[in-house]
Amino acid sequence: MSEEEHVLIKRGLYWRPEGCGYTGVLADAGRYTAWEAASTRDHDQEVKSMPASEAPEFSPACWEEMKLRARTKERDAAEARASAAEAEVAKLTRERDRAEQNETFTASRSAEIERQYAISQATVSALRDRVAVLEEALTGLLNHYTGMVNSGDCGFWDPENESVVKSARAALTQGGENAKA
Repeated sequence: MSEEEHVLIKRGLYWRPEGCGYTGVLADAGRYTAWEAASTRDHDQEVKSMPASEAPEFSPACWEEMKLRARTKERDAAEARASAAEAEVAKLTRERDRAEQNETFTASRSAEIERQYAISQATVSALRDRVAVLEEALTGLLNHYTGMVNSGDCGFWDPENESVVKSARAALTQGGENAKA
């Protein structure tokens, strides 16, 4: 537990720190231990002491100008703190607004990506359906062609050696693998 601090008073004014002059403002007064206060009172009968926690903000002989200066200093400090707080609020507001804009942008971008994904999925599905239809048509055409050639009505040759038949069979084989993937 620390010892209680005291202020020293002479002729209605507080002693400054280390006994260097006088002041009427408690905030500017020196702080002394109980032993220092008693020792000073023993040497100078005009000096009185009291616990700093019980001392008034202004000593009994404090000039009005000193009180005004102290109040002005307090007001200026409070205004500076208020200004700093307002600047901090403005900064935080800007940061919040930026975050909200980013969040809005991110949400709208996410929605756009979802929309594009849905369109892509629909396109892929439609293309797969179209591939199935085209495979069926190509298979039918190829079967009809090879059936006609193999019937002998158009002469006799091996249609499986024709480049168009090879290309069609390769396309059907490749298309079937892509459609399954």
